[in-house]
Amino acid sequence: MRNSWVKKALAQEEKKPVKVVTFSSLSQALLNTDPFKCILCGGKMVYQRVLYGLVTKDLVANAVEIARMRYVM
Repeated sequence: MRNSWVKKALAQEEKKPVKVVTFSSLSQALLNTDPFKCILCGGKMVYQRVLYGLVTKDLVANAVEIARMRYVM
């Protein structure tokens, strides 16, 4: 680190790197399961797209089609 000698001269401690917290790591710690692992086949799920502009009522009504990725707007 370039500024290490400056920090040493000013008697400052080196900062430790911050641990990155993600949805996946939180879910794994809390639920003891990988949120991106399929519960049926064990395969790795991959994020494909976002459905914008849908209200909760529409999401609930079309949950099965959305889960099967057959929902087309």
